[in-house]
Amino acid sequence: MDGKTSKEIPGWVQRKIKRQQAQARSISTYNQVKGEIRQDVWCVSIVNHFRASFGEGGRAESDRHRNKKYERWCYWRKGNFNVVVEPILKNGLRPDLIIFNDYEIFIEEIIESEGEESIERKKELYPFPLKVVKT
Repeated sequence: MDGKTSKEIPGWVQRKIKRQQAQARSISTYNQVKGEIRQDVWCVSIVNHFRASFGEGGRAESDRHRNKKYERWCYWRKGNFNVVVEPILKNGLRPDLIIFNDYEIFIEEIIESEGEESIERKKELYPFPLKVVKT
C-alpha cells in the first residue's frame, strides 16, 4: 500500500480487513465440515438445528442419550459455535455432533454403554478430533 505502515492505515480499513479474514476462516471451516458429509443427505444435516430419534425399537435413542445430546447442543450454541447434529458422513458413520467455529472443528459423541474398542475405532475413522461425553 504505497509504503504505508499499519499505523498509517485508517482504523476502518483495518477493521474491514479483519472482518474479511474472519469471514474467510468461517467459510473454510464450514466447507471442511460440508465436505465430509454425504452430499445426498446434506439438506437434512442443517447447521444449528437439533434433531433426535423418538419411539420404540433399535433406531430410537434413549431419553438419557437424547437429553444429553440436547444439553451439549445448547451448550455449544450458547458459546456461539455452529453444530451439525447426526450428519451421515461420506464414510457411512453418523456422529452425534460436529461442532465448529472459525478456528476449530471437532466431534462430540455421547456415550452411554459403548465399549472402549468402539470408541477407539471411531477416533480412527472420524475425519475430525473426537471428544467423548458420558451420559
